[in-house]
Amino acid sequence: MLLAHLTNFDLPSLCAAFAAGLTIGAAAMAAIQALRQR
Repeated sequence: MLLAHLTNFDLPSLCAAFAAGLTIGAAAMAAIQALRQR
């Protein structure tokens, strides 16, 4: 049942979630580098 739900998961939402994760990760890395340079 769970596998069927995953295969029927809409691609746009998955791509949006992935893009949001990448954006958050990039912002976190930039913040960490800024803190390290202080």
